[in-house]
Amino acid sequence: MQAIMRKRSIYVILVLIAVAVMPVHAGGSRLAYRELGDSLTAYAGFNTLAVPRVRIKNLRVNGNNVSVYTNATLSFLSLTPDELGRLRRKISGWTLGHEGGKISIYSDGYELSELVTPYAKGILREGGQHDLSGRRIALWGSHGLYEDTIQHRWHWQRATLWTTVEDLYSSQYTRLLTRMLTDAGAEVLQPRGQIGDSAAMTIGPSGYPRWTEGARYWLEYTGVPDSIWQDTHKRLPACKPTDKRDNYKDDLRCRPNWVNWLNRQQKIDLSLALHTDGTFYPSDTLKTGTLVIYSDKGLRSATELSDGRSRTINRNLADMVQTQLVEDIRHSFAADWPRRELKNSGYYEARAPEVPSMLLELLSHQSMADMKLGLDPKFQFAAARAIYKAIGRWLEGSEFTPTPLAPSRFKISKNVDGIELSWTATRDSLEPKAVATDYIVERRDGKGWTQIWTGKKTTAKLSFERGTLYELRVIATNKGGRSFPTETLCAYIAADDNAPTELVVNAFNTVRGPLWFSDSTYAGIVPGSHAIPEGIDYSYIGDVNDFRRTDEWQNDDVCGWGNCYRDLAGEGFVGNTRDYVKNYAADIIARGHSFVSANITALTIESNLDQYAHIYVIGGKEDKPVHLPALTSTPLTISGISEGTIPQACHSGKIIIEEDGQRREISYATKPNGKQLHAGSVSAFVPTRNEVVVARYKDTGLPACVRDTILNITRWGVPLEAIIR
Repeated sequence: MQAIMRKRSIYVILVLIAVAVMPVHAGGSRLAYRELGDSLTAYAGFNTLAVPRVRIKNLRVNGNNVSVYTNATLSFLSLTPDELGRLRRKISGWTLGHEGGKISIYSDGYELSELVTPYAKGILREGGQHDLSGRRIALWGSHGLYEDTIQHRWHWQRATLWTTVEDLYSSQYTRLLTRMLTDAGAEVLQPRGQIGDSAAMTIGPSGYPRWTEGARYWLEYTGVPDSIWQDTHKRLPACKPTDKRDNYKDDLRCRPNWVNWLNRQQKIDLSLALHTDGTFYPSDTLKTGTLVIYSDKGLRSATELSDGRSRTINRNLADMVQTQLVEDIRHSFAADWPRRELKNSGYYEARAPEVPSMLLELLSHQSMADMKLGLDPKFQFAAARAIYKAIGRWLEGSEFTPTPLAPSRFKISKNVDGIELSWTATRDSLEPKAVATDYIVERRDGKGWTQIWTGKKTTAKLSFERGTLYELRVIATNKGGRSFPTETLCAYIAADDNAPTELVVNAFNTVRGPLWFSDSTYAGIVPGSHAIPEGIDYSYIGDVNDFRRTDEWQNDDVCGWGNCYRDLAGEGFVGNTRDYVKNYAADIIARGHSFVSANITALTIESNLDQYAHIYVIGGKEDKPVHLPALTSTPLTISGISEGTIPQACHSGKIIIEEDGQRREISYATKPNGKQLHAGSVSAFVPTRNEVVVARYKDTGLPACVRDTILNITRWGVPLEAIIR
C-alpha cells in the first residue's frame, strides 16, 4: 500500500511539474500540447491523410526560453532561414504571448536550424561550370517485371492503373531526364535495359523485351557480379532449396549495390531512384503531390559517404529537386500541387548508396487527379526538365546554365542556290538563363544524324544536290548544352530545273493527355479516348476497364477503380513523332516534282502559297480543323481527324475508294500500336454542292474524303499518316 501511495505521489508531482512548464497563452489560459500540435500541423500545411499530425513530445519553458520537442513531421518541411524565423516567432506568440522569445524546435532528433542548409552542396570541383560534362549520374525508374517464385509466374511489381503501370511509367521520365542530362554533357548510367539498346529489345524470360524487366535481370544479363544482384543469404520460406531466391528483394537491393560497385571503379556524383507513389484518395480532384526521401544514415548507421562528406547533404539534394519540381508544376500546370514530405527514412534505395542519393515519389499513379496531369506529355517533359535543372544547380551551383528549349516555327524554302532554313528561338518563361546562343542543323541519312551547319543566326542557306532527299532538323545550343531538336522537315529538288515545286505543311503540333469524365458514381478516361504522346510512349499497357469510384484496390491483379488491361504492354504507342513530312516524299518524287516543307506556325500571309503546284497539310490528330494563314488558289489536300463535321464516323478502320472506275479498299490503324499513328475517332463529311465523294467508310457508308471541284480542295476525315501501307 505504501508503494502504491509513493507511486501516486510521484505521479502527482510529475503532473504539477508538467503544468508548471506548460506555456501560458496570450489571453492567460494555458495552452495544451494538443492545441500547440494542431497549430503546428496547420502551419506545416501537409495533407494529414498522408502525413502524421505534429505531436508535441515535450515542451520546456524557462522564462523567455522555449524548447519544443516534436515527432518527425516538422522535419519534413523545407525551411529557408526566413521561414524558420517566422516559425519561431509563431511559436513564441502561441506560447509566451509575444514574438520575442528564444525558441528551439527539435524534430527527428535535429534542431530545425540544422536542417536549414545552403544549396549547391554537391559541388566537388572548383567553382562549378555551365554544363554537366565530366559528371556521372546513376539513375533508374522504379521496378520492372520479376519472377515470383511463390506464385511461379512473372508479373509487375505494382498495380496496373490508368493505362499504365509504375514499372514502365517511371521510365517515361527517366528517358526524358537521361536525354536532358546527356545533352548537358553528363554520363548517365542505368541498371535497367533501355529502349533503343538492341540487347534490351531482345526477349527475356518473361516474353517481354528486356527493358521491361527489373534491374536484377539486366545486371545478371550484362555480366555484373552475382554478389551485386543476388542476396546470397536468404531464401523465401515457401521456396524449395532448388527454387530461385527472392527476386523481388534482389531487384530492390541490387540497384544501390550496383551504384556502390560502380563508385568503387569510377566516382559517381549522385544516384536518383525515380518512383511514383501508390497513395490513394477517393477523389478525382484531391491531388497527392510530390514526396522525396533521403537518409542521413547509411548501412551499418554510417554517417559519411564514401568520399568522407556527411550524409546530411542528401537532404540538401532532395530539397533542391523537390523545390524545383513543385515550383515548376505550380507555375505551369497546377497552382495547388502539394509539396509532400522531405522525409528522412531508411528506404534501401536512399540508405544504401555510398554517394549522394535520394528517392523521388513524383506523384501518385493511383490518383486520378495526379494522373490527369501525369499522362500529359507536356507535364512529363516539364517534370523531367525540373529534375535536370535541380541536379545541375546542385552539382554546379550558380554557374549552371540550363539548356535552351527546342526552336520553333521551322521552315524550309527553295532559293536559286539551293534551300534556306529558318526558325525562331523559343523562350523559356521559367529560366531566363536558358537562352540559345548558337544553332546546329543536322541531316539524317541511312546511318543516322550528321551535323552539316552551325551558326548564330536563325537562318541557314545550304547548297543542294539535285535528285537527293534531305531530312533536316535544328538544335539550339548554349554554354549548358543542347536543346531537344525541332520536328524533322524535308526537301527535294528535282533534276529538271523546270519541275513544279510542292509544299508539305506540318500542322500536327498537339501532344496531350487523354480526355476524362466524372460524375458521382463513375469517373475516369473517356472510353476510346487516348493520349497523343510525344514520339512513342512505351509506358502504355491498355485501356481502362474499371470506372466505378467505389471499387477498391484488393491486390495488384484486382486494382479497383482505374484498373486497366495489360494486352499492349511492351509494344509502344506511336503518337506525334513530328516526323510525318517524309511520308509524302515518295509520291511527290515519283511525279518528278520538287518539294519543300514548313510548320504551319512559320507560314504568314506573306508566304506566297500560290507559288506552289500543290499543298499538303498534315492535320493529324489536332482537335480542330486546320486553317492556313492565307487564302490560296493552289490545289490543296488536307487530312486529319477533325476535318469532317460528323464525329465517330467509322469503327471498322476500312475505307472504300472509287476513282477512274476502279474500286479499292484501304485500312487505317484504329488502336494504339508501336508501328504507326492510329486514328482513333475519325470524322466524315456532309458534301456541299461543289463537292464530290472520293471515298467512304466501309461500315457506315459516310464520306471519308470529299473534293471541292471549284476550289480544288481535297479533305480527308482520317489522318493519311494512319493509313496502313
